[in-house]
Amino acid sequence: MKIDFGKMIMDIKDRPIQRDGKPVTLLDVCQEALIASYQDEQNLPSADKVKRFKLAMKLNGAEPDLELEELALIKTLVGKGFGPMIVGRVYSELESGGQLFGTA
Repeated sequence: MKIDFGKMIMDIKDRPIQRDGKPVTLLDVCQEALIASYQDEQNLPSADKVKRFKLAMKLNGAEPDLELEELALIKTLVGKGFGPMIVGRVYSELESGGQLFGTA
């Protein structure tokens, strides 16, 4: 599925969420989630870390074509790393392609 990761993340009043004076994009959130370290993953195998890194890099392309497995991983990690506003907005964008992946 192709997704526009350049979209801004909006707050509850539909205003762009900003960090350091710049709008936060879907790309920002998804890449941050993919390259973050999580407390419950202290023993994550190196192969999984490399997989996440490569996926984060893949998102830099113009509307990258993603597999369902990749989208599910992004959703899982965004769910771990962010609060309800960001998670809700990101899930909405990732699911807007007409395919619902369920909650991670």
